[in-house]
Amino acid sequence: MAVTAPANRATKTPQQALIRQMKRSVSASPVWSGVAPRLPYSNRRSIPAVAEYDFPQDLRDAQLRLHQASAAYHQLCRTLPWSVDPAPGWAAGEKQPYTDYTSAKPDSPGYTDHEKSEVARLRTAVLELSVTVSTHPYWDTLEPGTVVEGRTALKQTAPAAVGDVAAEPDDGAPVPAAARAA
Repeated sequence: MAVTAPANRATKTPQQALIRQMKRSVSASPVWSGVAPRLPYSNRRSIPAVAEYDFPQDLRDAQLRLHQASAAYHQLCRTLPWSVDPAPGWAAGEKQPYTDYTSAKPDSPGYTDHEKSEVARLRTAVLELSVTVSTHPYWDTLEPGTVVEGRTALKQTAPAAVGDVAAEPDDGAPVPAAARAA
């Protein structure tokens, strides 16, 4: 059976007709007046306002240290060679199909012992701080349906206080200014 195109623009497929009908019914609804219509099967979502939470200071401090440790880890990773162990580089002689990209990597000297220990230290710090934040007793005080929203709110509030952190102590963990004054 051959598939043919519609003879003119007025002829619509059943899906197009359904969408057109839905657009009309949504825009004619008094509930939706003044609001952009939202089609069914759309991936557009409205983001609800984040409620105010009264996070304990130790939880805020742990989240702040987690942000800082994660940022330090990612910053270190950007400066490291592409391979942990020394490895020869390569240059692909041919370009990739359908693009002008040619794959190539320079020789990797590998990580030094200091870089390996720094990566291990930062990964351990990120893991321990993640566990500290996610298992904090505060989360038990929230209603079950609001825990994810609360964690999201905590992540959004912590970076604002990054400038309020003192220099790192000997163990590498940043100290909040409030703890510095005490």
